[in-house]
Amino acid sequence: MENIQNELSDIKNDISNIKTDIKLIYQTQATLSEAVEKLTDITSKFQAMIEKQNTQSSDIHDLFTKYNKLQEEMYEKMSQCQAHTIKIKTLCDEIRELKDAIKFRDKALIGLGSGVLIYIIVELIKLI
Repeated sequence: MENIQNELSDIKNDISNIKTDIKLIYQTQATLSEAVEKLTDITSKFQAMIEKQNTQSSDIHDLFTKYNKLQEEMYEKMSQCQAHTIKIKTLCDEIRELKDAIKFRDKALIGLGSGVLIYIIVELIKLI
């Protein structure tokens, strides 16, 4: 009988230990559930951060595309300015040539006018 009593006592202890183990399992499960929730939250935040970074990368790419387009336009405008500068220089050279030609013509006319005047004077002197 005593043997049975001992075995019953052992069984009660085992049951008590099992209850304690079950409580620990529930506590561990609750802790694991909290950990899973926290990991899910962290994962969501990380995904949001990646999406934000992708958006920023896209924005940066768009800015570089706009920068490259503006740079191309600037080079095109610079080429046009160089062409206009060459045209202006050519026109200035032509104006200088025209001014020189006008000065030469004026001198020639003055010389011609003086020659005509001298001729008239000589002819008048002959008549006298």
